[in-house]
Amino acid sequence: MKKNIIRAMGVSGIYRDKEIEIHIGASSDKTIIKVNGKPVDLIFGAHIHMRTGEMTTVVLEKYTGDLK
Repeated sequence: MKKNIIRAMGVSGIYRDKEIEIHIGASSDKTIIKVNGKPVDLIFGAHIHMRTGEMTTVVLEKYTGDLK
């Protein structure tokens, strides 16, 4: 199946749910991600998945442990 990917540049704003809150900044350094009200560190990717017939999900990609 062929699919097209469209990327939006310069997106900013707030995504908020019961458990997760994302303040989208101009860059990843200026973006704040909170889970249950607490900031989460070591996130290298955040994706909103909206698929036909499925529940909308937010996927966070996070490094495990300390980076050395």
